[in-house]
Amino acid sequence: MIDSELLTFLPAPTHIRECPVMLITDCPLANEIQAKVGYSSQKAKIEFMELSKVGIPRTAVHATYLMNFRPEKGELSALFWNKTLDSVDGYISWGSEKNCFILDYAFNELKRLKEEIHRTKPELILISGKWSLFFLTNVVKLLDTKKSSYGTLLKWRASSLSLSPWWEYEQEHIVFPMLPIDSRFSLPDNQYLVKWDMERIRNLYKGLLAGELASWKYRTEDFIIPESNNSYGSHEFFLQCKATLVKLLNMAEEPTPFWLSIDVETIGYAYIDCFSIAWSPSEAICIPFASIGSAHYWTELQELELFSLCWELLLHKNVKHIGQNYSYDMQYFWRNMLLQVAPSIDTMIQGHVMFSTMEKGLGFLSSLYCKQHYWWKDEGKIGKNTTNIDRWLYNCKDTTRTYEIAFKQKEMFDNSPPSLQEALRFQTFDNLPFITNVMKRGVRQDEGLKLRLIDELQTRAHSISTTFKEIFDEPVNINSPDQLKGIFYELFHCKKQWKVTTDSNGIERNVLTLDEEALETLYADEILLRPIIDILLDYKKLAKTASGIKALSLDVDSRLRCSYNVCGTDTYRYSSNANAFGTGTNLQVISKGKKLRNGEHLPNSKRLFLPDPGMTYFDIDLTAADAHIVAWQSDCKELQEIMLAGEDLYLIVAKEYYRNTNLTKKSEERQEFKGVIHASHYAGSASGIAERFGLLTVEVERIQRYYFGRFPEVKQELVRLEQEVRRTKRITNIFGFQRWFFNLQMKTLIQTE
Repeated sequence: MIDSELLTFLPAPTHIRECPVMLITDCPLANEIQAKVGYSSQKAKIEFMELSKVGIPRTAVHATYLMNFRPEKGELSALFWNKTLDSVDGYISWGSEKNCFILDYAFNELKRLKEEIHRTKPELILISGKWSLFFLTNVVKLLDTKKSSYGTLLKWRASSLSLSPWWEYEQEHIVFPMLPIDSRFSLPDNQYLVKWDMERIRNLYKGLLAGELASWKYRTEDFIIPESNNSYGSHEFFLQCKATLVKLLNMAEEPTPFWLSIDVETIGYAYIDCFSIAWSPSEAICIPFASIGSAHYWTELQELELFSLCWELLLHKNVKHIGQNYSYDMQYFWRNMLLQVAPSIDTMIQGHVMFSTMEKGLGFLSSLYCKQHYWWKDEGKIGKNTTNIDRWLYNCKDTTRTYEIAFKQKEMFDNSPPSLQEALRFQTFDNLPFITNVMKRGVRQDEGLKLRLIDELQTRAHSISTTFKEIFDEPVNINSPDQLKGIFYELFHCKKQWKVTTDSNGIERNVLTLDEEALETLYADEILLRPIIDILLDYKKLAKTASGIKALSLDVDSRLRCSYNVCGTDTYRYSSNANAFGTGTNLQVISKGKKLRNGEHLPNSKRLFLPDPGMTYFDIDLTAADAHIVAWQSDCKELQEIMLAGEDLYLIVAKEYYRNTNLTKKSEERQEFKGVIHASHYAGSASGIAERFGLLTVEVERIQRYYFGRFPEVKQELVRLEQEVRRTKRITNIFGFQRWFFNLQMKTLIQTE
């Protein structure tokens, strides 16, 4: 609870005039409170300067605060009644949420702001704080404010919202949530969003001056969905679905490509409950095949007839499919409808090829590309209050927004370098069909070997746990996180390791941890405890591997499948996880037998996969592929000669460095040397590499000096690449793939002297 007598309130503005733009921040800064002048800080000056850059002069802006006082650290959550208190004296109910009460003087501040809004008559209201979003719009709940220092502002930013009914403001307006201008320092990886949002503000202000602000707020939506929330379809809607599909088939007969945006909604990893087809940014139909109340929506004959029309339309030679993460929808199409389809445009793939380090969710893409953006992605979640109509509307919104996003992205690619267009073509028309076939086919699994491997791993883990227990005079449960924390943090007095976790309610907390990352950190700091940490990490590795093999669940035809994602990483490697039906797992983590810290090896788990009769498995992993790229990109002739001769670079250089001609590929020195050089090729710092491999920093520095001295062209190329990244904020390879670096707040990794 806040003691109001200890607070300093800024005086409310006395000279209020009408302004087209209002800027609302949660509360003043500490130095503004000290100066007793609102918006007097350097931060405020920067905000007004940025607004002027997008065409909004200072004279057009009325700047004010949600609360004209500043609690400790600016955290307004102390305004709310805590239900552990004895009473709610001095508090006033706010909104419709249970136990949502605010201090009476905070309520008076809201009334003060209400009067300011009515006197200022703004058409564009810019809000840059999670509490402003909460109090002004009523689109988030109190719990949402606890998710982070920005609440759900990152989710709702760039939406065109309205003031909630409490504010009684009937004039046409837009409430625009934005990240604070200075969030580029607290959220450096998202600083590009500040610039992107400022461009949207520029367009909103232009629309305001032209009297067209409403065109930036309201979407034209012509959705064909059932009028009733019933769990079973009416004959009238059945006829409407047929007529619409026939109309689309007739439109597809035109000689030009006919673009359709398609999206399926599914229930319980099992079946399609509805799917939507959009043929413009505003027109769509949602065809249910199940509902919240029933697994069947149509009669058998009606469903068959609609399936046949959908089949004909989606396979039409002139129809071009647009989707968002369409590989997911494709799995349901071939499983539920025997449809073999593929996208001509996938908005996730287009977004990934253009900006691989950005988010790729549909809601985020909408905030970048849709003219009228409003966060809608929570509307489709099935909850106790969700209706069938909610679900169907949500499905249509997905497809129409995907349609609009697709062609905004396409326009960008059409004006991009040919190399980037080729990268997109490769990802969409070469990579995606290839991995789709792999996903459909699946793989056989040796069930007998699976059981034997699990038994072997568990036996070895048990043996290690016994060794661990023998170190202590009393019984120790190696699987008990609390007991292990007690050993390291109370018995051994190690430096406590913390990490941020998010609970089921989305609330972030710092929790004491002893996970693998924490143990690696302790390994670097606690030399005397390294033998114990080695044992514990080996146990975790064995137990984790056994658990991973157990998780290899088979699909309905007793084959193992997973979903591959061409947009899985910002370096364009695939990622994989369980397939769309909840079976399988991330097959990329299945190990050929990594080395444990005690020198033993894990079993080769890839032996679980069996080739189909008449087929053979082979390993396509290229030996020293990264070293080949380094040799030719740096144009290091000596390295190229070693590569062309088929010799082992790391072994040759390790022999020279250690002055030991008896080293082999299996020698520990060679493996250690390879790890350091491989990481150095990626501009790894000596301290970072040392921590990763358990070496001394001075030893890594010595190896790097030797290697870069022997092959100076490699260091020169790394310096050139770093300079290029700092100058252009991106790097591009010879295949046209690019990676952007929006956060360059980092030290120089490659020393040039």
